[in-house]
Amino acid sequence: MDAVVLVGGLGLRLRPLTETTPKPLLPIGNSCSLDIALHRLADAGAERVFLAAGYRASSIEKFVGDGSRWGLQIQIATETQPLGTAGAIAQFAAAWWPVPCDERRHPHRSRSRRIL
Repeated sequence: MDAVVLVGGLGLRLRPLTETTPKPLLPIGNSCSLDIALHRLADAGAERVFLAAGYRASSIEKFVGDGSRWGLQIQIATETQPLGTAGAIAQFAAAWWPVPCDERRHPHRSRSRRIL
């Protein structure tokens, strides 16, 4: 299973907490939301995870490393300018999931892919 996690938001509503730390890395107990999400994705059977990063992307890259601590293959794409939710996903959709365009528009027609 493949997954996309959007980690590029500015976290404006959480200011001043997000002035130095991106929202996915803010502490939640002994962890952070990105760590929790990656553990859950691995437990659910994900193998590849695409992170669409923007704001403070270098912090995300440093935290994730090669993904081995979760047993995941992780690819990070850094936006040079904010693309919004749809733009971040569309930027790598063709390369990440080489599925014919018709199947992307109508995933229910494909029985060979597991779509969540």
